[in-house]
Amino acid sequence: MKVYRAIEFSKLIWMISDDAALQWNIAHRNHESSISTGSNWWMNPTFRPFKHEMISDVVHFGQDKFFDKSLEFNAMQGGRFNPSRSFGVLYTSSDPLMATLEVLYHQFISAFPLYKRMNSNSNQFTSSFNIKVPQYLKILIVVFEIDIANEFCAREVCCDLETLKEDCKRLGFERYVGDSFSRDFIFGNDYEISRILGSYLHTHTDPSYKVPSARVDFDVQDHLDIRNYLIPERRYDLTKIDLTGRYLEYDASINLDLEDETGHEVEIEVIGKTSKNLKFQLQPIPHKNKPRNQYIRYEPNLNDGNDKRRFHRLVEIQRFFSN
Repeated sequence: MKVYRAIEFSKLIWMISDDAALQWNIAHRNHESSISTGSNWWMNPTFRPFKHEMISDVVHFGQDKFFDKSLEFNAMQGGRFNPSRSFGVLYTSSDPLMATLEVLYHQFISAFPLYKRMNSNSNQFTSSFNIKVPQYLKILIVVFEIDIANEFCAREVCCDLETLKEDCKRLGFERYVGDSFSRDFIFGNDYEISRILGSYLHTHTDPSYKVPSARVDFDVQDHLDIRNYLIPERRYDLTKIDLTGRYLEYDASINLDLEDETGHEVEIEVIGKTSKNLKFQLQPIPHKNKPRNQYIRYEPNLNDGNDKRRFHRLVEIQRFFSN
């Protein structure tokens, strides 16, 4: 079974051999001494051979490090289905673009607050550094194809509403499982409930499972049969998981300015044997109940109406959608 793991290019520095690390430093120094805009050498077309050398090194010499570092990073940082500073999870997807959008979202949500601070002081920033505040987030994402044994991720989680209802009741959220309950209950920007669910699933004999992504409409994923595949480190077996050697590059750009209330413009160039360009939008970051359609309210089953309003759960949704 083929799945895909996306990684922002700079993170490959932790997965390459010592020889490749030396080449990385050479590319960086040569880029710094060249006449080029930008500070990331891998975005400079002149250094394309170095870029491919790094990716090739991971595939051919760093497979164990690729998986070990992925599990270690996700254990410390946490993810949607594992708390930070806990067990590691190998997050993958059945679709390479979906894997890319997951990484792209996290890059955006990390960079956007910094952009807002700089933009609010743009005049001082420009006068001090003689450059404008950048309007676009530009990153290179490499998506590696992985071959995993068919025995992994047999369990489906959150793929249908009734099963999710039973899981949430079992975890103690029965008061919130009413007529208006939906799969969005665990897929908001707040990871609290999904991390509780992930910790519960980690106790199962086989803790691997497949689950929808929070970043694309569920109906689209259901129709295309797209799922994320999660393999906790307790289930990881290096004899049953292998990089195939195939990969895709996703050169992504997000407009950090909101021209209207619909969202941030996203452009992606997909580079493989051929290349193609994709365009999306990312919904705005929800703020003070706006935009309203990105807020879903779940009220508890309580007798007192005031308590229902007081102890409701408000789920914030933020997704990519096609133009």
